Amino acid sequence: MYLSYKNSIPITILFIFIILSLNVQAQEDKVRQQQRAKVKGIVTCKGEPVPYVNVLIKGTHNGTMTNPNGRFILRHLAPGENTLLIKGLGYKTKEKTIEVKQEELKEVSIQLEEDVLQMDNVVVTGTRTKHYVKKVPVKTEVIPARQIETQNESTLFQALKDIPGIHVQEQCQFCNFTTIRMQGLESQYTQILMNGLPIYSGLASVYGLQQLSIAQIDRIEVVKGAGSALYGSSAMAGAINIITEKPAFSPMTTIDMKWGRFNTNTYKATTSLRNKKGNVGAVIYAQKSTGDPVDYSQEGLPVKQKDGITDRVSQNLTNGGASIMVEDMFSKNDKLNIRGNFMSETRRGGILEDNQYKNPFSEMSERIITERYVGELSYETTFRDSSALEIGAAYVNHNRNATNDTYLCAYESTYGESPSISDMRPYLADENTFSSIGMYSKSFDIHHLLAGIQFSHRSYNQSGKYVALNPLMREKYGESFLAVSKKHFSDYGIFLQDEISVLPRLQIVPGIRLDHYTSEENYPRTDTLSFSFDVSSINPRLAVKYDISRRFTMRLSTGTGFRPPAAFAEDLHLCSGSPRIFKTPGLKPERAFSYNVSGDYYGENIRLGANIFRNNLYHKINFIGAEQKIRARGYNYQWENLGDAYVQGFEFSWRARLLENVTFHGDITVNQGRYKYPREDWQGTRYEEESEHISQFPLHSGHLGIQYSAGKWRFTLDGSYKGPMYIDYYKNETTAAKIKKTDPYILLDAQVSKSVRSVTFFAKMENITDFVQPERHLDDAAFIYAPLTGRMYYAGMKLKLKH
Repeated sequence: MYLSYKNSIPITILFIFIILSLNVQAQEDKVRQQQRAKVKGIVTCKGEPVPYVNVLIKGTHNGTMTNPNGRFILRHLAPGENTLLIKGLGYKTKEKTIEVKQEELKEVSIQLEEDVLQMDNVVVTGTRTKHYVKKVPVKTEVIPARQIETQNESTLFQALKDIPGIHVQEQCQFCNFTTIRMQGLESQYTQILMNGLPIYSGLASVYGLQQLSIAQIDRIEVVKGAGSALYGSSAMAGAINIITEKPAFSPMTTIDMKWGRFNTNTYKATTSLRNKKGNVGAVIYAQKSTGDPVDYSQEGLPVKQKDGITDRVSQNLTNGGASIMVEDMFSKNDKLNIRGNFMSETRRGGILEDNQYKNPFSEMSERIITERYVGELSYETTFRDSSALEIGAAYVNHNRNATNDTYLCAYESTYGESPSISDMRPYLADENTFSSIGMYSKSFDIHHLLAGIQFSHRSYNQSGKYVALNPLMREKYGESFLAVSKKHFSDYGIFLQDEISVLPRLQIVPGIRLDHYTSEENYPRTDTLSFSFDVSSINPRLAVKYDISRRFTMRLSTGTGFRPPAAFAEDLHLCSGSPRIFKTPGLKPERAFSYNVSGDYYGENIRLGANIFRNNLYHKINFIGAEQKIRARGYNYQWENLGDAYVQGFEFSWRARLLENVTFHGDITVNQGRYKYPREDWQGTRYEEESEHISQFPLHSGHLGIQYSAGKWRFTLDGSYKGPMYIDYYKNETTAAKIKKTDPYILLDAQVSKSVRSVTFFAKMENITDFVQPERHLDDAAFIYAPLTGRMYYAGMKLKLKH
């Protein structure tokens, strides 16, 4: 029987899991004979039982989890002194030392404290080494799974919206892809990592983060500023590291169902388990998301009327995956992780009448089919001298099949009739990514050294069909042609970092990275046109942390970054179907120099943070209208170095519990971002001066959230403010119409939930005031700066089952 490579992956993983489980069975039997004491008890907080927190014996794999009534039982304890370690998301970690005798059943009661200020989280992104949030030398902001769960978020973008300095926005009204701006810089300047590996770059960066399953996330870590000294290219604005979930100490299944307006539904299920010794575990998850097409607004005034064209596309998304963790496999202090997941999504948009949007080749329609397969392996071990080794590798296959009306409209405008079905072609893209890393760390005296080596390789094959509309093109005017490109990029990097504890209160962390980047792009159709790039880059970084007092900490981080001009762009599809972008051979790599100066106050019931930042960009790249000789080759746009630019600003955030059951959190950000000179495509127009502003960049923004708890009830109110932005509006592909400075707006969300034993019920409303963008232009799909679909409401339930 024939078995494909992709179908064999789950079977291989299951086989490995069974073998590893059998190998540890003999050791488990021996442990049961020697450790016969038991301890049982209850975990509470403010007199209420705390369900589903981990209780384990420190220094062992022996652990369990509390049931819905907060009770637990631990078996097979070694006689003598044992230290219980109690850990749960949203609670401060607690240790309790007990002494047990042979065959004794000991009862204990443990009282936890809430960690409303989120200071008991361990983070790794800032330095690639483990630190508590309060102790990390590089300021790191973290979003734990409990916060995502409490807010009932369905996508990564929703989870990120409360981080100061991050602006999440929709970018296209016909395909609804969303981007992340960090401290004012576009999404291509932020490095997205999964467990420390850059597997969401390239083709996946357009829709990939919307397609990521929330079910697999343990926490999200955010580090701002040029981070190339640790993460390589594309980290000029910062890095977002998504850490996946680890197996629970007791078998646990979580089922999450959410139903919303316009069939905006999400169904998630996660099962987590370990063997009795606790050193082998697995997590299996699945997620299904759906959404109907929505027509909410129209072009012109008033906008809040239907025009028969989708403002939100229909979506059907399926995620699934599994991970296996094995500890003490080859030595006492090692850990092996094997992960695999898949994703399949179809989104459709266009004219709703007679379901025209479901015909992928009809006018004003767009259909995007995406499939993604990921395999990941990581191993870490600690040696007798306390040095540590970590290695990791990931392989990704990402495919896209997209259709739109670009070819259809061009053909009809030329011949006055539609092309035959056999002439129609989708945009096809196949991306293969391999990423790997190896790191070795060792502590001695006042130093903690980290050395690493990293390699990544990406290859793309793309094709799309177009009509020659430029008389200078090689094809005759109106002739159809198939555009093809083949690309591959490689990045070799080595880095070194030293965490120096100069004084008990002073820590200095210098680091440096050397990268060698190569690329080659071939376009067989255009006279064997090719583009290659070969560059080396050295990027240093320095971080300083000084504890002024027990509660007040100052941090400084500064460094350089770079981004090669051969970085991926959807040259053939360009999000909404525009023709390709030409990369000028003389392009210079983008570079950045940034600094962040922050101060943080960690009180008993309040946490305050302030940050001043500036990022200077050199040789910033963007696309402009193509020159005539470039148009002759079939391109409408070309990449150019637009010159130097900068972003700078101030961020202030707070999280406090000023009353017993009331928690406040919020932030304020003031931004400024400008090019050194007016942009070329706006020179000579009335908007020349405004073109110096970086577009889609709120000049100031803020957020305020209030949460009130009363027993099993929880009430939440969130408000977000977006200040003025400069937005480009292009009337057509070549003619600039205007640059608009938008008016500020406020969005309000509210939620209520109640827990009944192992079930939590909730209801949520987003955009309570039903605010939508007051100005629309359908001929520019990127003219978006506010919601397009108005008020949304949801209801749902979460069920947690301990087996």
